[in-house]
Amino acid sequence: GRHRAFLSTPYLGLGVKATVLHTWGEGPLRADLTFLGVEGEFTITGVNFRLGASWRVGGASTARDSLVSWSFGWGF
Repeated sequence: GRHRAFLSTPYLGLGVKATVLHTWGEGPLRADLTFLGVEGEFTITGVNFRLGASWRVGGASTARDSLVSWSFGWGF
């Protein structure tokens, strides 16, 4: 049918995700590090916000033991 009120109707979503991050090559973190974490996600009418935390579980380094990640997006 017709949906005129698509962007004016409050569509809500919540989510929790597990994350795995492994580094290799060059970048701000050393290569061969592995992180496990969790992300929370909130969506309202196609606008998405994410916030997560990850902890190092593999790889020898004096670098960070934890990371914080975030993102913002729009989709449909």
